[in-house]
Amino acid sequence: MTVSEEHIAEVDERLIVVDPEASSASSTALAQREDLLRIARGAYLQEDPTWSKWELQTMVSLARIVWAQRRYPGAVFVLESAAILHELPLLENELDLHMANLPKGNTRKTELPTIPKLAEGSRNERLGHAVHRHGFTVPEADVETIHGIRVCSIERLIVDFARLRPARLSLVPIDAACARITAAWKFERQRTLQRMDALRSRLAVRLKAIPGSRGSARAREVIAWADPFSESPGESLVRWGLGAFGLPRPVLQQEVQRDGSHYFLDLWIREFNVAIEFDGAMKYKGDDAHQKLMGDKRRDDHLQAEGVRVVHLMWADVVSPEALRKALIKIFGLAVLVAASPRFHLLVGSGLQPALAA
Repeated sequence: MTVSEEHIAEVDERLIVVDPEASSASSTALAQREDLLRIARGAYLQEDPTWSKWELQTMVSLARIVWAQRRYPGAVFVLESAAILHELPLLENELDLHMANLPKGNTRKTELPTIPKLAEGSRNERLGHAVHRHGFTVPEADVETIHGIRVCSIERLIVDFARLRPARLSLVPIDAACARITAAWKFERQRTLQRMDALRSRLAVRLKAIPGSRGSARAREVIAWADPFSESPGESLVRWGLGAFGLPRPVLQQEVQRDGSHYFLDLWIREFNVAIEFDGAMKYKGDDAHQKLMGDKRRDDHLQAEGVRVVHLMWADVVSPEALRKALIKIFGLAVLVAASPRFHLLVGSGLQPALAA
């Protein structure tokens, strides 16, 4: 769902904030209305029954941002909140609020109400929701306005994700941001890589300028591992696993030609001559599903004739670090993973230990 000015305007219209001076009866009446969702203390969003679950999640996230902007007009939205406004994909924590540039004494965490329709059976139910008032300051040069809302720049966002989030979570939005900034195009590979080198240099300068050293080592490794040719969150997760478990860096969107056919591989691990194709949930849906399936089969046959081993992974293979670890063991064998040297700064925070022996 694209975040447009119209979405912000709609949220503004649907957002109801209770006056602190209002009577308890008035507050109770709002709380009992079935069409209202309590998104924060004294704040409600009027729900549209036609919203899908994904649309509802986006609108709740935007409503919380608009509510927080009213309450803290000088704040700058950062991390997951900034990613939503910049329209970058997130793996989790979509419903939390993250703000910086607040007066001293406001840097704390406050719980937010759970949205039952969104919590059931989702990762958000486990994580809970909260307002996070961060103690760091984003320089005004790194602040921009999106639909009237103050938010950190996309390059500052990359640096903050890289230093403050586990690599498994941060690579998904970082890859997407790098693709956008570099205008990544697989038909102009060298130019894209040159723009990526320039971006990494700028990010290194930004990182060095941030006071303190929290997360700097991790940030450097994550930024080095980022790739503008990643075309989906699933591909970013597969690449995270390869890096975290110490396997060779894959080449993304490797061009292959055979018998007049032209292919681009999602991830090619040159050292093993293995191509990993990530098949998202929507790949084989729709009227042309059979045509896509047959096209992929022809591609796989051509690649295998060239000696390339083709492996297909799906969301079930990347849904957790342990699931991805098992998938990689099936592809490369346990001995390869045990002999590899995990990249600590990519692995940390995933819940897995460096020792990979079964």
